[in-house]
Amino acid sequence: MLKNKPKPGRIRVLELLEMHGTLRPIQLHTLTGLSRQRIHSLLRDYVRKGVITKKGVSPRTWYSLSKSSATKK
Repeated sequence: MLKNKPKPGRIRVLELLEMHGTLRPIQLHTLTGLSRQRIHSLLRDYVRKGVITKKGVSPRTWYSLSKSSATKK
């Protein structure tokens, strides 16, 4: 029997943002089980690349897929 490999964090974060629309880093941490440091690292990289948008300032920061990345799929 084949085991289902867990998806890498990068893919899981994008899938969750696509499914839920807008999420906070603590929600991503709870849903994925990834460390808070890893979540923030991924989010920072995605914001720099323009894949997601950041709304608000710490500690009330929300992230969502950018309109350009949502239309590419």
